[in-house]
Amino acid sequence: MLLLMFHTTVLTRAFYKKHPEKLLNKVYPLLAVCMIVIMVALEVGKIHSLRKTLNGFTRHEPSVVYRFGWVNQYTNSLFFNVYLIAIGVSLAFILGWILVKMKVGNKK
Repeated sequence: MLLLMFHTTVLTRAFYKKHPEKLLNKVYPLLAVCMIVIMVALEVGKIHSLRKTLNGFTRHEPSVVYRFGWVNQYTNSLFFNVYLIAIGVSLAFILGWILVKMKVGNKK
């Protein structure tokens, strides 16, 4: 995941250096922020759905996963899913944009 985020940041910086148009500099970061908000909402929904399915989490006695660790065969989908990958890529995209903006700001 970290390697993907690093690679996305590097590619984003190269993209913004190559295409410094004003519209791209405003629309794409805004889309990335919207993507993060949507993915966080979907991830929270996934957590609530799984908690309801398992009758609670690891500290609740009636739960299927009572006394299990947090990473187990029932809850591993909370930590490894498309929502978290999309959040990571969007954060890397925003980080690349910020790095280009900081460098452009230093040149002026």
